Amino acid sequence: MRVLMISKAFVLGTAQRKLEELAKYPDMELVAVTPPHWLNDDGNKQVLERTYLEGYKMIVTPMVFNGHYHTHYYPQLGRIIREVQPDLVHMDEEPYNFATFQAIRRAHKRKIPALFFAFQNLYREYPPPFRQLEQYNYSHTQYAQAGNNAAAEVLRRKGYKGQIRVIAQFGADPAIHFPNSGRPVRSPNDPFILGYVGRLKPEKGLPLIIEALASLPGYCRAVFVGHGPLREDLERQAANLGVADRVTFKAVVPSYKVPDEMRQMDVFLLPSLTRPNWAEQFGRVLVEAMCCG
Repeated sequence: MRVLMISKAFVLGTAQRKLEELAKYPDMELVAVTPPHWLNDDGNKQVLERTYLEGYKMIVTPMVFNGHYHTHYYPQLGRIIREVQPDLVHMDEEPYNFATFQAIRRAHKRKIPALFFAFQNLYREYPPPFRQLEQYNYSHTQYAQAGNNAAAEVLRRKGYKGQIRVIAQFGADPAIHFPNSGRPVRSPNDPFILGYVGRLKPEKGLPLIIEALASLPGYCRAVFVGHGPLREDLERQAANLGVADRVTFKAVVPSYKVPDEMRQMDVFLLPSLTRPNWAEQFGRVLVEAMCCG
């Protein structure tokens, strides 16, 4: 069976490991489609990491409205579907996104079965045209993949009648996520690192880390690896609390180097804050950090 998977997530090298594993199935011919880069909403440009490419074909194609989650699309997708002639189109996007509508409609016109992915774990009614896009995708697919049970429940509440499979999207690769067996035992006054890797955004609750640091012994340090609009606020908070010399900010690193950063930490923190329009969907970095020891 020839499967066409479309996802902006494949710009990350570690996300490509899933493709390599899927391609190992003897009856699977896998073709992946991804853009040359993705503009994150924290201002960071994630360029395609060509890291895990064994066993499948990757097509890199332009994207219009790059960085816009709900309105981006692939202008060459119709040509790609005609040339690949897949037996199944797997769109790794939410059903209310325009890119999902584009892929499902293209597949439907060629009588190719298609499915979408859903990770929206809060019930929300979307304004036009996204409500209409969502309903079109519901009515023109027989299968949906949900990232967790909450997302599956949202699909049912919103009227999706097709089959739903809950499949956890994120795991840790033991080939790169493993403990540092040679790390020396800490002496009592050695630095104790509280770490975070990810986007520096308000919903991640990062001011709680600075606040907690101020009440901890002086040998405790906080290390933030990532980029985002909250950095200046965190720097200001650390200065006001007198712990600026105990806080370090590091730039974004390639996904395959994240485990190296995690292995330098003593505790990994992810104090995400649930909001009316957002809740942490999984917290992949927690699984990765635990595997790194």
